[in-house]
Amino acid sequence: VVIHGLVRDAHGRKMSKSLGNVIDPVEIFDLYGADALRFSLARLATGGQQDIPLSVDSIQGGRNFANKIWNAARLVLESLPRGEPQLPPDDRLTAPQRWLLARHQRCVAEVNGSLDRYEFAAAAQAMYRFFWSEYCDWGLEMEKERLRSDDPAVAEDAANVLAWILERTLRLLHPVMPFVTEEIWQRFGIGETIVRAAWPEAEEFAAHESLGSDAEAAWPFVEELVTTVRRFRNEHGIPSRTRVELRLVGSEAGAVRFAGFESEVMRLAGASDISVVGTGDPTGSARLLVQGETVLVPVGDLIDLDAERERLEKRLAEAEQGRVRAEAKLAHTGFRDKAPEDVVLDVKLKVERFEREAESLREQLAELG
Repeated sequence: VVIHGLVRDAHGRKMSKSLGNVIDPVEIFDLYGADALRFSLARLATGGQQDIPLSVDSIQGGRNFANKIWNAARLVLESLPRGEPQLPPDDRLTAPQRWLLARHQRCVAEVNGSLDRYEFAAAAQAMYRFFWSEYCDWGLEMEKERLRSDDPAVAEDAANVLAWILERTLRLLHPVMPFVTEEIWQRFGIGETIVRAAWPEAEEFAAHESLGSDAEAAWPFVEELVTTVRRFRNEHGIPSRTRVELRLVGSEAGAVRFAGFESEVMRLAGASDISVVGTGDPTGSARLLVQGETVLVPVGDLIDLDAERERLEKRLAEAEQGRVRAEAKLAHTGFRDKAPEDVVLDVKLKVERFEREAESLREQLAELG
């Protein structure tokens, strides 16, 4: 028997008819589905005597997660015939596939460890983080190109890896999202019900663990490189269809930082080429810093460097002036003593916002050289 805290409303108040803050489960089932409510409660059940703040927003988040699972499964199952998915031989696994398998193994280990300690919120959060952020946001995006490959073997390998991980993740999720996981699992056609399927163990991929170590080691650089280039493109209004060049400054050993992920970096960052250069001429290039490494992005006619620099300097001056004004107001004794607490807090938040904006603008100016 596990005893959890009292379920309260989003403001921490006890639910009561007089306050009108009671959440009717039957109404929630009709609006968002039973899985959404069940997952939301599991994700909030931190254990002990800590109460659970339940809100409609958190239940909507559960519904969004169920939709994410359904849409991802539809994409994967369109590419794979019915039947139990089989992992390709080790020598055919790509670096992105090895990374995703390794992350799945870590997710299984984390979920099992959390459940053994009755930490249901930690288990639910681990499943959510893996499936949404790693499987969907990165894994599926990296494998889409292989799923559409003209080479049947390449497409089949990608579909099998994605389906193998999906099927085991559905088993993990089943206790907290029983309906959507059962419905999807039935489409594999490999058993009577998911309830009778074996519980996933981290050891299932243990024999392949060494294969994923190099991919996991490279991943932080790959993720930050793609994210940094995407942010740079967005900040400077470079259209997604416009390809850019990426030049990693350093020795050839620097290529190890993204070994095996070259095509994924190019596609996800919108690059036409990625190369390692000895010193690199920064003239006409933006300078990005990725985990201590300098990456040059030749901008050519994509950006009017002088005009962009002038625009950023003007915004930086405005942010600095705003910060000085806000700090001067906070320094005034009469304001601190007489102004309402929420007004003082608002000015403090303005100072923080101006500081963040100024820091971001200084980084953008540094990128332009």
